[in-house]
Amino acid sequence: MKKSLILIVALLLQSLGLYAADPVVTTNPEVVRGATLAFAFGSVDPRGNTVTEKGICWATSPYPGIEDNTVTATALSYRCRLDNLPPASRLYIRAYAKTSDNRVFYGENETFTTIPKGKVTYTVNQPAAEDIDHYNRIKASAEISVDYYNNLTSISNKHLWFNYSSGVPTADANYDGWIRFGSNASYQQVGTALHEMAHCIGVGTHGNWTGLLLKNGVYQGRRANRVLQLMTGDPKTFVRGDNTHFWPYGINGAHEDDRNEMTYIINTMLVQAMGEDGLPPSGGFATPAETFAAIAGKKYYIKSEAVEQGRDSMFLVAGTNNSLTLETMTSAQALADDRAAWYFHFDPATQYYYIRNAATGKHIGLNAAQAYNGFTLMDSTQAVVEKLRIQLIRNRNDIMSGDEQAWMNLSGFWIINPRGRSSQSLRAFAQSIYSYNTTLVDASSTLRWILMDEEETHQFDRIIQGQGVFDPDTSLVYTIKPAKMDVRLKAYVTNNVHLVNLREDDQRQKWKLQAVESQEEGAKRYYLYNLGAQKCLTIQKWIGEETSTAQALRNTKMLAKDPENIHQQLSLKSVEVDFSGEVPVRYITIENDHPVMLDTVLDERAFRLEVLNETVNSQVGNRFDVDGVRDTQRWILIADQVQTALPEASVAKADLFYRDGLLHYRLPENSTLEVFTLTGQLVAKTQAGMDEGELELDKGIYMVRVRQQQGTEVFKILAH
Repeated sequence: MKKSLILIVALLLQSLGLYAADPVVTTNPEVVRGATLAFAFGSVDPRGNTVTEKGICWATSPYPGIEDNTVTATALSYRCRLDNLPPASRLYIRAYAKTSDNRVFYGENETFTTIPKGKVTYTVNQPAAEDIDHYNRIKASAEISVDYYNNLTSISNKHLWFNYSSGVPTADANYDGWIRFGSNASYQQVGTALHEMAHCIGVGTHGNWTGLLLKNGVYQGRRANRVLQLMTGDPKTFVRGDNTHFWPYGINGAHEDDRNEMTYIINTMLVQAMGEDGLPPSGGFATPAETFAAIAGKKYYIKSEAVEQGRDSMFLVAGTNNSLTLETMTSAQALADDRAAWYFHFDPATQYYYIRNAATGKHIGLNAAQAYNGFTLMDSTQAVVEKLRIQLIRNRNDIMSGDEQAWMNLSGFWIINPRGRSSQSLRAFAQSIYSYNTTLVDASSTLRWILMDEEETHQFDRIIQGQGVFDPDTSLVYTIKPAKMDVRLKAYVTNNVHLVNLREDDQRQKWKLQAVESQEEGAKRYYLYNLGAQKCLTIQKWIGEETSTAQALRNTKMLAKDPENIHQQLSLKSVEVDFSGEVPVRYITIENDHPVMLDTVLDERAFRLEVLNETVNSQVGNRFDVDGVRDTQRWILIADQVQTALPEASVAKADLFYRDGLLHYRLPENSTLEVFTLTGQLVAKTQAGMDEGELELDKGIYMVRVRQQQGTEVFKILAH
């Protein structure tokens, strides 16, 4: 599965003519495609070379070159339009760049499938003879607009009726395909026809529009938003809308119809994407599409997205008597057992998947006669093909797992046997497999499944085994802030702990972590020592009586360090890393997790440090962990001694790039290079006098510091 990296923060400084390395060409794996037209994207880093031409190569076989089909990109954009493509076909693309010395460099080989041509039909009802001019304009607009739909969407089983009605002020339409144009000639145009046709496929007219895809005026569907972002070159833009319309490119009125072909293309491709997101264009079900980039012949492994249904410990396997079942096993066990391995075949002609078990050779299919456990394994030579068709719809939200040293950006998929309004989804419930009426809501995690290849399955296991592990640098000084507030944790002279605004010179906001010397095997606990108070944070438990989980316990104090006081020996556990911002942020919990006796019963629940009142100067207390990690129990450690921004005045120039696990560097004379994790832990350093070379570096996000006699320069890189 291709990973879409949410964070792009590579500030790589070019050398001042020291040397010119080969250009780096990148092919964007994401393509905006219709049936006969697609847009592909790329980028090129000249790295000191003169690039004379750049563009995209495409072909029906892998690794296309400039001797195949090529489209040249403009100087301002790397958006390449690929015309006259074969519908319902697998195609291959590579970005390329030519240099002034006649060398050609290529990006990665990527693949995509065009969709089948649409099968939208239409009728233009002829009005009275005196209205023939209106009829001619409407007929011409209908012909062009339907042509856009049949070349850029895969919508079928949809018939449209175009009508002239003098009493209509502008134009209107309904979900049944009935479109009316009024007498205003400025609305009897292609833009208005496309706008009204969007209503015919569900925009503002189907319950999924407001019930599923629109929230607080922002469109929630993954595909349409991504189409807009790729076509505009703005990764932060989103489709927006109200109960009736969407924008931009909704062509909401004659004033928005600029008669520009690109406006019409983007509008139509957004409509196709909305169908893929779950807006049924013809009263049945969502539009099928290639949503999971499966490689033919490659094994994949399937887990439920729902934690309570064994996400972290179970795999979907072929059971006895052609059944499907969830079985507890480690990733290593799953990888060694073909009952847990699945092949995915995508059919460009139908846009459906077929999922085959590696051990049995049988496909996942739906026996509609079985009410609740209809999904079973079927022999493809005997089963009706419709029973084996699988539509994969990707969740609108990603699942973030791990931290900056080991992380995965996963998405769950609905696994659906498409049957119109009666479409059934594969469901995990009570750690068993059932069929269930498809509902595409965020809360339906039991209907979604994580699909992983071998490498991702290994990675998932490593993350689960290391879940909660946090190994901070004890040599650093930190400030501590709540996840959702821009304030800092401060030790007061009253020995209470409060939240205050940041003051750089306030030593009572400065904390160090001191490892507990003697502790049981496998546990990592720390004293949280305050520099100003010269005392340790102490999270005490109420011993001898049970306390309501709803009661916030204000028993967090600053006390003198005491190795015998277990309430000072705290666990810092990683909750998750948020990669959505410019810099990834790790959330942790601060806990006293020592088991204690409560009324002769051993209690192993942790007491977590918690914000009791989300205001400045509020006191901080603690609470049981029984109801999961609250936002008020999430904290961020900010290293005080690591510079985190690029200085305004650059004092050194360095040339860096990352490839195949190696950070290649060329530094100014008499410089050293240091690589830190985002928590300030040093992971790599160049030797003195080594101004050029390579450092081994795992996947992750790092701080890089270049030191030289004149000063220090710090900047961030993304190793990917």
